[in-house]
Amino acid sequence: MTTAQSTKPDLLVRGKTLAQTLRQEGRVEEAQTVAALLEAVNPVTQPAYLTTGEVARRIGVSRQTVVNWVKKGWLKGARIGGRIMIPRAALSDFDDLLAVFDALDADRPPATNEAENSGKLKNHIANDKMSSHSESVSSDCSRICSTWR
Repeated sequence: MTTAQSTKPDLLVRGKTLAQTLRQEGRVEEAQTVAALLEAVNPVTQPAYLTTGEVARRIGVSRQTVVNWVKKGWLKGARIGGRIMIPRAALSDFDDLLAVFDALDADRPPATNEAENSGKLKNHIANDKMSSHSESVSSDCSRICSTWR
C-alpha cells in the first residue's frame, strides 16, 4: 500500500473533524467548503441497481406493480441472487414522466369541495388546460412510453 493510500482515511477523518469544529464555532461557510472538498475527494457512490421496493417508493406505486412491470417488459430488471433488481438508469424515463404529471398538476386549480368540483374539474381540465398542453404532453408521453414497449 502506498503512503497516499494509507493516509487517505486519516485525512478524511481529520477533515470531518475540522468541518464539525468549524460548524460548532459558527463558521458555517468554511465548514461547508471543507465538506464539499471531502465529498470531491471521496464521493459517495450510489448503487447501480435498486430493489423493487426502493423503486416502488421512489415512483409511488406498490412493489408488486414494479415486479409486474418487469415481468411484462415495461421496466428493465434482472434477477440477482433471487431478487429482482432494477438498473438505476432505467428510472430516468420515469423521472421524465413524473415531471410531466407534476406540470399538469401545477396547472390544475385546487379543489375546494369534492362534490362541487368533481364535474367542474373534469370539464375544466378537458376543455381548457389539457387543450393547451395536449400536444406537448402527447409527444412527451409517446417518447417516454415508447421505451416501455
